[in-house]
Amino acid sequence: MELITIFADLLYSVKFNKKGDHEFVKIFNQWQDPEMLFDFFETNKRDLNSGFFGKITVEEAVMITIDDANYLEDLLLFCSKNGGKSALDIFFKNDLYDNPKITELVPKKGYGKRKRSWLRLYAIELSKECYVVTGGAIKLTRTLQERAHTKKELMKIEKCIDFLKENGIYNNKGVIETIEIQ
Repeated sequence: MELITIFADLLYSVKFNKKGDHEFVKIFNQWQDPEMLFDFFETNKRDLNSGFFGKITVEEAVMITIDDANYLEDLLLFCSKNGGKSALDIFFKNDLYDNPKITELVPKKGYGKRKRSWLRLYAIELSKECYVVTGGAIKLTRTLQERAHTKKELMKIEKCIDFLKENGIYNNKGVIETIEIQ
């Protein structure tokens, strides 16, 4: 596992395997792949049509997801480049867990642009102005524990937290020191 810099001191992404992309690139590639999305929504059609998102076809869900993902990726890159540190804090404003006892390496989530967006981007807050993206999911159910693909995101978050702790990374200064050592 390694940390990849997206924007120094602001946004990093975890790379779980030596081969392939880091999570930031991987998730946005998946969210913009019509074939992958079509298969996903066909497989999860029952969740999609559970009532929370209204009556929606698989084809509409694919188009909405691609549009939402493009907007979200552009927004994050813009915030990192131009919006400064507070812009990312606004995006990752929601704690993943409702647990005030967690004060360091806090898991966070960000949403797509739509009021009822199913896109979730997960990150760990290293400091008030610095995040490590651990992955993302299309969340069609009430909790992450209800489906294997969202449960996997929880495991990735915990795996990343363990990695950060094992390497003494509790803030963005620790990330910089680790990257310089490698």
